[in-house]
Amino acid sequence: MPYKKGESGNPGGRRKQDLSVRDAARQHTTKALETLIACLDPPTADNTRVAAANALLDRGWGKATQPIGGDEDLGPLIVRIIDPTRRDGG
Repeated sequence: MPYKKGESGNPGGRRKQDLSVRDAARQHTTKALETLIACLDPPTADNTRVAAANALLDRGWGKATQPIGGDEDLGPLIVRIIDPTRRDGG
């Protein structure tokens, strides 16, 4: 059922984030980075430590952005957003 003009589907707005997890993860940023660096030289297969370090960094700082690409043989990926309320298709 569509909302009436001026009526929100989420009248309370977006919930405030619980920043305690983020802040706790950020306290371990240096240790997480040191863990990842230690696994580089000499290269080790300590998957558990790497996964834990990555999880802390993701929770503290967010995941790295990933570019969206198309198939190299087909050229660039084009995204077109169409406003369904416009009659001219734009």
